Amino acid sequence: MPNAGPKPRVKQLQAIFCGPHQALLVLVPTRYFCSMISVVVITKNEAHCIGRCLASLAGVVAEVVVVDSQSTDATVAIAQAAGAKVLIQPWLSFGPQKNVGANAATHPWILSLDADECLSPELAAELQQLVQRGMQGVYSFHFLHHYYGKPVHYGLENPQHKLRLYNRNEATWNSDAVHERLEFNSTVTITPLQGRLLHYGYINMEQHAQKSNRYSTLGAQAMFAKGRTSHRWKLWVSPAFTFFRAYVIKRGFLDGQLGFVLARWNAYTTWMKYAKLWALWQQKKP
Repeated sequence: MPNAGPKPRVKQLQAIFCGPHQALLVLVPTRYFCSMISVVVITKNEAHCIGRCLASLAGVVAEVVVVDSQSTDATVAIAQAAGAKVLIQPWLSFGPQKNVGANAATHPWILSLDADECLSPELAAELQQLVQRGMQGVYSFHFLHHYYGKPVHYGLENPQHKLRLYNRNEATWNSDAVHERLEFNSTVTITPLQGRLLHYGYINMEQHAQKSNRYSTLGAQAMFAKGRTSHRWKLWVSPAFTFFRAYVIKRGFLDGQLGFVLARWNAYTTWMKYAKLWALWQQKKP
């Protein structure tokens, strides 16, 4: 009987259970490492979701670089068990944190993900085909958001496309404190991908409240740095319009009671942002 040759080596990945969302990392053949894409994930206490994110990348990307801003939970251990390269970087802000990971990656093609995001099977297959055809320019991803475990199809954040796959020699993230943007030359082409990037934003109300508080603070600080003021009428008009836009204009009512709850959260976050901006200007007064 002829020698069939050596069996392909595999990398052993441990089983990882991700809080209420169990994600099992299985045996992955060496082809896992044959892509030309490096993934960069920025983290801070993401043990509840990082396993699911990394599991969705198996067979699609060449490496995963996790840039962790001093997590106090099991985030780093989970990432290391999955074979990711982990960098400990005190928080700089979203864009600079992503650039640290991109610069440390082996390959110039960077897929930027958050820990609460993962590839759908359709998007994973599309990326594999893209690598075979050859990549150029930057690529935008179509999001499918999940809040409290349910998919959301309408509301303020839908439809949403974000630039996530790029060549680090042609593009870089800016340093805005919130809503960071990928910056590149106007001659670089943007290609939308059809597969969905799955975003599991908020597990429960407590987590939603924590993130809402954080983002409203960052938003207020960004406006304050630009010299924007908060008039009294904005504390009432802006939240009301935000709710109307999310629930009526963006058809959040079609998501049922969840759409109403999310529209209320959108309005409350807007109110907190302008209230905090007002407080910053009050602190500056003599």
